[in-house]
Amino acid sequence: TDKVYLINKRDYFDAENILIEKVVNDSHIIIMNETIPLEIKGEDKVQSLVIESLKDSSQKEIQLSAVFAYIGADSNSSFLPFKDIFDDKGFIIVNEEMETKIPGLFACGDCISKKLRQIVTATNDGAIASLSATNFLRK
Repeated sequence: TDKVYLINKRDYFDAENILIEKVVNDSHIIIMNETIPLEIKGEDKVQSLVIESLKDSSQKEIQLSAVFAYIGADSNSSFLPFKDIFDDKGFIIVNEEMETKIPGLFACGDCISKKLRQIVTATNDGAIASLSATNFLRK
């Protein structure tokens, strides 16, 4: 039987209720709350994952064949020194051309302030930002 291990460092999910219900009720998904990954093991491919329980610091190794990392939806753009380009949640504010307030600084993808964060929207943002940056450089 195929299984998916959902490793979650919290004891709750930060998602829409309908999505949480689907995950919780899927018999193929094994939820491991308050757990963190420590080490991916394998020679030429992934073979197992060492995890640690945040409840009691115990460790165990689970056999698996792939790891898909999703770290969350917080923007990781704190390296930028321009504090006035961020919204109150830390996402970069851009216009429809993916331009920030700073001339020549463009942003795209999940680090920008927007409603929908999916691969398809990030790809679209990247295409717009690329064209906008090219046009900026040509001026």
